[in-house]
Amino acid sequence: VDDDDDEEEEEETSGPPSKRSKLSVKEEMASFVASDSEPESEDDFVKKKKKTTKKRKKKDLTKIKTAPDSEHECSDHKDDETPTNDVVPMEVVDVDVDSPSPPPKPEAPKTTPASTSKINPFAMMMGKGAQKKMSKSAPRKRAAPRSSSKSSSATRAAGTSNRNAQLKSAYTDGDGLPILSHPQDMFDDMMKKAPEFENVIKHLNRPLRIATMCSGTESPVLALDMMSRSAEDQYGVKLQIEHLFSCEIEPFKQAYIQRNFQPPILFRDIRELGRKQAITAFGSLVDVPGGVDMLIAGTSCVDYSNLNNEKKTIHGSGESGQTFRGMLDWIKKNEPPIVILENVSGAPWEKKVQIFEEEMGYHACFSRVDTKKYYIPQTRSRGYLFAVQKKRGVGRESLGLWKNMLDSYKRNASAALDAFMFPSDDPRVLKGRERLAAGRGNAGERTGRVDWARCEARHLFARSDEELGDKRPLTGWSDSGNTALPSYGWNDWANAQVHRIHDLMDINTLRLAKEGVDGTYKTMVWNLSQNVDRDTMGKLGLCQCLTPTGVPYVSNRGGPLVGEELLLLQGIPADDLLLTRETEDNLKDLAGNAMSTTVVGACMLAAMIVSQQAFKPEGEPTYTGNVKGGHVAALVPRALDPEDGQVKVTDGLGDYETSRLQLSPIETKPVEELLKWAEMSSRKCTSEGRDIINPNILICEHCGASASVECAIPPRKFEEHSYKPLKSERMVPAIFQAVLMKSLPMRVKVDGLVVNDDMKPKDVDSKLWKEWTKIFKTTLNPSPSTFTEFTFRKLVRGEVWIVSYGAPGASLEFYLNERKPVWLLKIDPPATIGALRDTLERPVARMLLKKDAASLVHGTWEVCLPGHSTLDVTIEGTGELVDTWEARIGLQGEFANTKRYASLNIKVNDADSGILTEDITGTYDLLAKCGTACGSLHKRREGKELMYFFLESRRCATPDSDGFIFADNMRRLNYGEDRGAVAFIDKKWRPVIKDDNDKVRTVTCTVPGFWKETQAKIEIIDDAEKTKVKVPKAPINIAMKPRAWEKIPEIVSVKIPLTEMFAQDKLWKKCDVEKNEGKWTEVNLQKSKMVFDKLAFFTGRLSVPSVIQEWNKISTDSSQPYGFDCLKCAPQVPGVAWKVVSQGGKHQYKPQEDVKEAGAYEQALKQRPKPFKVQLKKEQGFGLMQLGCNGFSLCQRAKALLPKDSAALIAMSAVEEAEKAWDFSWRIR
Repeated sequence: VDDDDDEEEEEETSGPPSKRSKLSVKEEMASFVASDSEPESEDDFVKKKKKTTKKRKKKDLTKIKTAPDSEHECSDHKDDETPTNDVVPMEVVDVDVDSPSPPPKPEAPKTTPASTSKINPFAMMMGKGAQKKMSKSAPRKRAAPRSSSKSSSATRAAGTSNRNAQLKSAYTDGDGLPILSHPQDMFDDMMKKAPEFENVIKHLNRPLRIATMCSGTESPVLALDMMSRSAEDQYGVKLQIEHLFSCEIEPFKQAYIQRNFQPPILFRDIRELGRKQAITAFGSLVDVPGGVDMLIAGTSCVDYSNLNNEKKTIHGSGESGQTFRGMLDWIKKNEPPIVILENVSGAPWEKKVQIFEEEMGYHACFSRVDTKKYYIPQTRSRGYLFAVQKKRGVGRESLGLWKNMLDSYKRNASAALDAFMFPSDDPRVLKGRERLAAGRGNAGERTGRVDWARCEARHLFARSDEELGDKRPLTGWSDSGNTALPSYGWNDWANAQVHRIHDLMDINTLRLAKEGVDGTYKTMVWNLSQNVDRDTMGKLGLCQCLTPTGVPYVSNRGGPLVGEELLLLQGIPADDLLLTRETEDNLKDLAGNAMSTTVVGACMLAAMIVSQQAFKPEGEPTYTGNVKGGHVAALVPRALDPEDGQVKVTDGLGDYETSRLQLSPIETKPVEELLKWAEMSSRKCTSEGRDIINPNILICEHCGASASVECAIPPRKFEEHSYKPLKSERMVPAIFQAVLMKSLPMRVKVDGLVVNDDMKPKDVDSKLWKEWTKIFKTTLNPSPSTFTEFTFRKLVRGEVWIVSYGAPGASLEFYLNERKPVWLLKIDPPATIGALRDTLERPVARMLLKKDAASLVHGTWEVCLPGHSTLDVTIEGTGELVDTWEARIGLQGEFANTKRYASLNIKVNDADSGILTEDITGTYDLLAKCGTACGSLHKRREGKELMYFFLESRRCATPDSDGFIFADNMRRLNYGEDRGAVAFIDKKWRPVIKDDNDKVRTVTCTVPGFWKETQAKIEIIDDAEKTKVKVPKAPINIAMKPRAWEKIPEIVSVKIPLTEMFAQDKLWKKCDVEKNEGKWTEVNLQKSKMVFDKLAFFTGRLSVPSVIQEWNKISTDSSQPYGFDCLKCAPQVPGVAWKVVSQGGKHQYKPQEDVKEAGAYEQALKQRPKPFKVQLKKEQGFGLMQLGCNGFSLCQRAKALLPKDSAALIAMSAVEEAEKAWDFSWRIR
């Protein structure tokens, strides 16, 4: 099993604890008594030893391995020990089948009267026959145990289980710091601490030339690019970076690098780089560049990993040594001024420093760093080496400066773990789930028999020692391999896992339950590749170390992290990457082997500052590139690029018409009808995602929860709903979305929403009121007559449809809940922890929409003033006593046989009823099997408005921060969603009955905020007379002639007036024609998600023109009836020669490309015209967008897919068709 461990415990846990130190084959041969006296070869010896071992009569019945199991074998990856892990695995215990009793076990914990008898894991594994024999046979004398300076294995295992069972505190090191979750924001913050970087850029006065080796995801490239952007924004100087070459041996990583970064040269083997020429990933032989200013490398770590039981030295023949020496060969030849190396913490860093100091002519040092100390909530300890060439005039003092500066860039992670994850119904998550369920990229798709046999005793011991009982409450797994996760869980993924993982999920659930925590409502990343007596849960809100073979299970998702999330947890902006054919295993490998961008970025930033004098402004003498100091392309393709001068978008290839682009509602439907359709088309099961409806939906007749038949059957044990078929009609989401979009305004403002000191509640703290009114006015009402404008951002389908509008520092959301539709206005809370932040985590205003309203924007607005009210609530238990949640899921000890009441009668004094915004009194029946945290759901009986009473579990908070609430909904919330609770009761109150005094209890109830009605209203903004759209009104005319790809037809163009809010936006600032010398700014369509989110308020009104949806013909010349081949649009594919390969007496024919042609083809593919082109421009107070399609280039690509003799084949098959010219047409659907 993938057992990471502490750096300090590396020596102790590098192999199976019970085995003696490993002997070489030769040493073992000398000590082994073989049956033959004749000398044997090593291979013969090994075979004979295996055969002899199989004949042994004694069997190891509790064989437990600490080496990687069959499910997750140790492979070539940068797996590292988890720094916070301080547990020791259980040793192997040999048991003789003839022995009268099992080996000694630690003293069992005291059993409470309510607990059941404990399980004997060893006896259970032996079976009834062996148990009977053990009880009757006479005692036999046992051999003395092996001497050991360590405590007994069972004692250590017991201590390990107890420590692992304890719920760790939530990660709070970053509390009080501004919340940063986007990688670029992190680098913006880091750059504020490095004003010296401006001098580095000015000293260099040319592009910085870098090379990367074995960096996998190219994290250094991404980090440098984000550093360059930050420096330009903050200091006004732009660092241009020239990436001379990259090197990566894994084919899927080569494809990833080429697709996302397009380095000029991509080599495939680091061991070849010491030569004059090396083979590229495309098979061409090219010169190895020199003239590098900084090399960043992450050579193989397989020989240093704690998972490797046969570690090799740096000078050994292992992969780590070979790749390290290959890198050194290139360094000796090219002498880059700065070298940055990354590897696992356990690598021989002192030896590496010695090599650089004594053999390479560098000053060198290393430092161990942890990712969670550099902005990202992941525990990941790595080592980094910094080396600067001695002859560059930079002294040894630079090493100490580098370490100090690296420490100064530390900044604890402040964003919640959820901020790096996507909602469970996000298309990227559903796509990852589909791949995993289908077995593509599924590390768990293997038989689990051997795996479970190795680990069963450990699991039984943990259950017995920790009084967890023998139930499987979460997974309900059976010996056949079937599981029954709750309906929202990934049952398809779980079925593909081994029994060890299934049982570990149940054990972790039970461990948390002992602490009063329902793990299915907490954001925790469990590393299920670890053994049960390891730290598999980590801290709340903190991700454990990501590894290529790990199983990072998200407890409140019911499934693992997907590839894009893993990349985000390494500081890699996944939204900016183009990920196509990568499997989940590929993405996990990329993330598990990656350098965290913030860490490698800090290392490079400090290195460049302390070694500034090592850079030569004139460049390195060995530089072989073509750029001598001018402009180079962006290191990483960005969302916005300068206009490509080769291809022009024009409206000169057809007739066009201009019309108004209406941003106000196009048509108005009755509100009641829209709300009904919203309910019909809403998501009824997580598996439906955002655009699918499942015809087989079940709904719980008690609580109203719904799920598909596939997710609800077989019945789930953790949430046993009383399902029945949903009989109401469903509606296709796409149809409702089209109707709703026509009914929504694209630009709005909440006019008249003001606050003043006269509105201040009596008991509100003056400081809080002052801070709250200041941020309210600054964000929403900057001047007496000015109100903030909100623009449409997105429409998301969930259990309810949510329409989102955005503005600087605020958001406006419309929830289309059929029972209670509402508009909620929120202000972004400050980072500093305190009363203001707590207040702003709730909406500052709302508009409850009535079903008979004139439109979706008509209703009464209320502002939520800061503060809270308190009152006493009496809770009386009624009905029969039933098991508590802890007892129901099988916990033993103090939890066995604990009870609670089946109903609760809740009363409020008449004098206090006016404090509540909604009535909460009544009798609430316990729906113990209907979900919510800790099975706490209570529903008010019919006769009053729907109201629930249950435990609200905050995603990353410890149980003492969770409490029961009253709310009109009990659905599972996405990160950042507010439930709108009516009231909270004392967080210490729990329904468990300890004595007779618990039948009737009076507790304090808190009502958040003071709602006050205002005269505000939503005002629709629509400059229809100034907002224009231009589209073709007739087919486009393109001729099949050379260089036709240079001018492409305009498909649609838009002109919108820009208010002051738009003018200050970074997006439109970058598109200013005055800054860009009158040129357009091109949108990189591979990295445009954030751009189009900001443009959604008018692109949401656009559609493909009807003319373009039909075929547009490209006219051909009579002299070329079959067209011609444009090598610019469809480069010539390299020729293939067939090579005869002889192996084992057999002959095989293998294709081989011409290396020179392959190199030319590689470059030509990079320079093909793009099929689509989108351009933006800010000019004279207007924003312009232009979209063009290169139909000619698309047709050329299609033609190139046909065999070269297609014309001849047509002539032979149908003579009447031979003389006809080919039709070339294109369209957009």
